[in-house]
Amino acid sequence: MNMASTAYFAVFVLWVVGDGSAVGLAPETYPLLLALLAVGAVAGSLSVERVQRHVADVPLMLGCWWFNTLVLLVPVLAPGPLAIGAAMLVLGWTNTVGNILSRTLRQRPVPTGMLGRIGGASSTVGYGLMPLGALLGGLVGETWGLPTVFVGATAISLLALLYPATRISQRLVDDHELVLATS
Repeated sequence: MNMASTAYFAVFVLWVVGDGSAVGLAPETYPLLLALLAVGAVAGSLSVERVQRHVADVPLMLGCWWFNTLVLLVPVLAPGPLAIGAAMLVLGWTNTVGNILSRTLRQRPVPTGMLGRIGGASSTVGYGLMPLGALLGGLVGETWGLPTVFVGATAISLLALLYPATRISQRLVDDHELVLATS
C-alpha cells in the first residue's frame, strides 16, 4: 500500500496544479490541500481512542484502510477543489487511525525481544517500496496518463488489503490476548 500511495502522490501535483491540469489550482493553493491532509492526520491521532470505544480495533483498522483506498478515486471522479480538499481531510484521518491501529495490533502478539526486529522488517518493506512506487507512478503517468496511476494505485491497494482482510479478525486478536493473559 505504501508503494501504491507513493506512486499516487508522486504525480498528484500534476493532476491538481496548473492551467493544463485536470483541476487547475494555482500553485500557491496546493499547500492548502496538503494542510488539509495534515489536519485530518492530527484529528485522527486525537480521536482514535474515542473511536476505539465504539468500534473494535480490527474492523476499525480495516475499515479505515478500505475507505482510505476508495477515497483515492475522488480526484478522478470529482476533480474539483472542494471534493479533493474533503478527500485530503478524510485521507489524513483514515490513514492515521489505520496506521496507529496497525502498529499497536502488530506489537501485541510479538514477544518483547522481537519487537525491534519486527518493527525493522516492517519498516524496511513499507518504506523500501516507496521509491519504487514513485518511479512507477512517473513511468505509468508518462506512458498511460495520470488517471491510470490513480486508478492503478487504488486497485493495487485494494488487492493488498485482501491479505489482512482475510487473515486478521478481531476474534483472532482477542483469542491471542486471552492466551497471553492466562500464561
